[in-house]
Amino acid sequence: MRNIVVGDVDVAAVLRESQLLKAKMWLEVETLVAGGDLTVMHGLLIQSINQVFDAQEDRVAAGLNNRIPPTIWIALYSVLLLSMLGMGFHSGIKGSRSPVPTNALALSFSMVLFLIADLDRPDSGLVTPDQSALMELDKQFQQMPDQ
Repeated sequence: MRNIVVGDVDVAAVLRESQLLKAKMWLEVETLVAGGDLTVMHGLLIQSINQVFDAQEDRVAAGLNNRIPPTIWIALYSVLLLSMLGMGFHSGIKGSRSPVPTNALALSFSMVLFLIADLDRPDSGLVTPDQSALMELDKQFQQMPDQ
């Protein structure tokens, strides 16, 4: 995995720690299953652990792997450039330009590209996912005594 740093957090180190925690949890599940006499509560625990694993994989995929490809960025910027050149050409042929619609269109193109870029980077920017539930869970785990 490539070394990614977000703020002051080394993402690769966090993912390695996450893999270790997943391995420890799965070892506990294997120990539980090997003991036999599984109840409905044990089944629910195993199902919950699987859901945690799936959620973590979804988060990693969304945050690190599912980025907008560079070819789409090139296409978006090309459309933006051609549109702005077309507006300028039209204004030149007409002999005058209407500043309100021209500026509104330029601003709307810019805002759309900014929003796409911001949504493509969920770890930074103006639109960020709420991490408070995970932070609270981490705090609770930190306060639990080691066994």
